[in-house]
Amino acid sequence: MQVLFLLTSLKSFGDSAIYAFFVATVMAIPAISAGFLSWWINYDKQTTKIFKNKIIFSFILLAIPEEISVQGIFT
Repeated sequence: MQVLFLLTSLKSFGDSAIYAFFVATVMAIPAISAGFLSWWINYDKQTTKIFKNKIIFSFILLAIPEEISVQGIFT
């Protein structure tokens, strides 16, 4: 949808892109929570390099859509 908005500049594609970012951000929270719970239960919170990277990238995943939405609102 984002690519279609950039190609056509139609407002409806822009609105759809914003809704998609919002839904992706909201749905990332339970997905990350389930992964964290699985790591806690199945791996006894062992902090290997892989899990450290997953935790770091999970926080980045949550921060990027919020930054995009804030920039979109105030521009």
